[in-house]
Amino acid sequence: MGMGAVVTPAEPPELSVVVPVYNGDAFVYETIHALITHLAARDQPVELIIVDDGSTDTTPALLRQALTAVPIPVQLLRNERNAGKGAAIARGMHAARGRYRVFLDADLAYPPSEIERLCAALTAGADVAIASRPHPSSRVLLTPSFFTYFYLRYVAGRLFNWIVRMVLLPGITDSQAGLKGFTATAADKLFRGWLPRGFSFDLAVLFRATRLGLGVVQVPVLYRQESEPSTVRFVRDMIRGVRDIAQIRLRFVRGGFEQWGTVLDTWRGQTRISLLAGMQSEAARAVLLTTCGLALIALFLARLVLRSGAVAAVSWLTALVALAGLVWRLDLQRPQPRLRLFGSVAEGAGFAGVLLVGAMLRLIRLGDVPPMVHGDSAECGLLGLALLRGEVPNVFGFSPWYDTMYVSFVPYAASLWLTGASAVGLRLPSAILGAASIVPLYFLVRAWWGTRAAMAVTGLYAASHGAIHFSRIGLWNIQALFCELTAFAFLVVGVRHQRRVWLTAAGIVSGLALYTYTAGRIVAVVAGAFLLTQLIRDRRAGARMTAYYLCGFVIAASPLLMTYLKHPELLERDRTASVFVFAEESQPHVEATLGTTSAGAVLWEQFKRTIAGFVTRGDSSTQYGTQQPLLSPLTALLAGIGLGVAIVGWREPRHLFVLLWAGLGVLLGSVVIIDPPSYTRLLILVPVPYILAAAAIERAAHVAERLRLPRRTEFVLIGYLLLVAQSAGFDLIGYQQFVGRMRVMSREWDVLAVLRRLGNQYDYYFYTGPFLLADSPIFRFFSAETRAVSGFSEADLPDHLARDAAFVLTPDFRRVGLAITERFPGVEREVREEEGVRQLIIYRCTAQTGCRPGSPS
Repeated sequence: MGMGAVVTPAEPPELSVVVPVYNGDAFVYETIHALITHLAARDQPVELIIVDDGSTDTTPALLRQALTAVPIPVQLLRNERNAGKGAAIARGMHAARGRYRVFLDADLAYPPSEIERLCAALTAGADVAIASRPHPSSRVLLTPSFFTYFYLRYVAGRLFNWIVRMVLLPGITDSQAGLKGFTATAADKLFRGWLPRGFSFDLAVLFRATRLGLGVVQVPVLYRQESEPSTVRFVRDMIRGVRDIAQIRLRFVRGGFEQWGTVLDTWRGQTRISLLAGMQSEAARAVLLTTCGLALIALFLARLVLRSGAVAAVSWLTALVALAGLVWRLDLQRPQPRLRLFGSVAEGAGFAGVLLVGAMLRLIRLGDVPPMVHGDSAECGLLGLALLRGEVPNVFGFSPWYDTMYVSFVPYAASLWLTGASAVGLRLPSAILGAASIVPLYFLVRAWWGTRAAMAVTGLYAASHGAIHFSRIGLWNIQALFCELTAFAFLVVGVRHQRRVWLTAAGIVSGLALYTYTAGRIVAVVAGAFLLTQLIRDRRAGARMTAYYLCGFVIAASPLLMTYLKHPELLERDRTASVFVFAEESQPHVEATLGTTSAGAVLWEQFKRTIAGFVTRGDSSTQYGTQQPLLSPLTALLAGIGLGVAIVGWREPRHLFVLLWAGLGVLLGSVVIIDPPSYTRLLILVPVPYILAAAAIERAAHVAERLRLPRRTEFVLIGYLLLVAQSAGFDLIGYQQFVGRMRVMSREWDVLAVLRRLGNQYDYYFYTGPFLLADSPIFRFFSAETRAVSGFSEADLPDHLARDAAFVLTPDFRRVGLAITERFPGVEREVREEEGVRQLIIYRCTAQTGCRPGSPS
């Protein structure tokens, strides 16, 4: 790093202003002039510190010109290479000597006069003062040409900041504003040790401030937006920011402020280079193969002999990493075409837009929409809490809930560690994976049907009411869908390009799907059936592809397979057997529901009900229960046409694959399972009709091209737009209506709202019927420390109260309410209503109302 001109005052100044600059020749001269003019007018001593972060344009010359004969002390620092905004600001803060220290962006999005607002907050006692653009008193100056960009940036920024508030900085409404101030003491603490070098360094600084207990004040500001800053690309930076959130959490959560920076920077700069160089040898492949084998032996011993969960987990992960490294090295033996993520900037921007919309539909207001919670979701949360509290000795052991492995609930444990036992924490794993499912779906469809089909399919899936709902309620079946789409995307790329690493990855993800919802087993069935067809077509190539897929699958599924090997009785208790339509214990239910137990008649009726779930009937499950079919009429029509196209062209691998997916999914996921149409099980098939609809439009485009019809491209795009618009309207309006109905009907949600409001100072008595008992998983998850009992009549009322009590009644228990008022005359009564519909009646009996704790009534 180099040093530029330095002009320092004799005494430490009152205020230091740090300005990082990189390639700012379009504005830097005016910026410096405006800053110096403002700072020179202050009564108190100031200094200006400019950090040129390795500019390669005319910025250095313009800075020297602007700093000729300045009336205030100035330090001009220069980095020989571009180190990033965070590094530049940290260097400026280290050089600053003022009592208060402020940094602001060089493009002057915040006028120099706004510095005074931060100084006022610091003078009033704040340790850190930050500009807050969403503050109700903030104002923005916006040029008309900038409306579109500003809107997109605002939406992306709000989504990113919501993630930041939830995971890292609760209560901070704007972490990325380029105007922040610090006292000298706070700056000395915050700008040392490791900090991200890029734009996410703000997150690390503020997170460190909250960890150190420093007072952070958010200040309203005036700011302007005239053009997109050349150094910022908000989609790219948002993706990097999400990565940095995880990195900051991992580095700082245990207080490793300084040593982690040194260790990881050394690894990045030196160790990684030597490691990659060594990986190019034959010996490296031998080491990887040996590591994989030894890890599997250790896993076998741990699962079948030692019963060590820690050894098993480490061995399993080691085997997976070693296998991935081995096949990656094997792929490098022959040149491979580079796989481009996107063919153009427009495609990348379009995909980012769809992904953003899908994420918003799944994440916004996650804590209160939909206003319901299911017992199965609560069970997932309880098992996650058990892992988090160290109550599970072996993550590969089987839980009492449907005999599922505890490792299946690791995502819930991680989420609840971040957010606590809340609705957001319960739902976050499903919401994130539901949004992330858009990514593999896009590349899966694009690989076989092209970009426009992929864009349409992901647009349809992003707005699908079924996919949105199950992403928002905390059930683990969305994890099965994510594994399915990811495995299929890897499989398609691996088959098309003959890449070992992608085939192995497809096998690994297929194995991981076994640890999710039971329907995840279909992933391996469909992938295996497709590989079998490839084996029939080309025995040599098909055998090679199948072998790599099986390697990944067997190692990923090995802990489960070893457990079944040691405890075969677990297979007899498998959940699938209890819901199989031809199981002996299912026959009374099947006869009562369908009126017959004849195999042919049962299968036909089950098939009709399954298809009706896509086009005419609503969900039969208790996890959703909507009356709306999965598909809009236009989507269903085009999907039917696309099915015909696929059947006619079944010899094409893409058509064969989607037919196997549809056929095996319908059969194994619904037709042979009781009570269709259950959207919980049909969720793994949600993308299929969208793919078939896109295939129908692509077939029409192909016919138009052969007939040489004019303006065929425009008509195809219009067709896609109409399909997406009509289907999205159908889904979103229908789901909004469902949420409205649930708000009126969902009593368990109202009970939880009462518990959250009143707290655990009361003993609770539930008269809410069988849907929410005191020992239900819902209550145990949300109110683990609250004492509660359930009652069903006046006879269950207590004779006296040991402490303050709250009686929660549904309208069905009016007689119990009368008995409460007679037995406890001083009781307070409250009625909870929603849109004029009575939900609950709450009676509170406290010492203040005359119900003395411990006294007979």
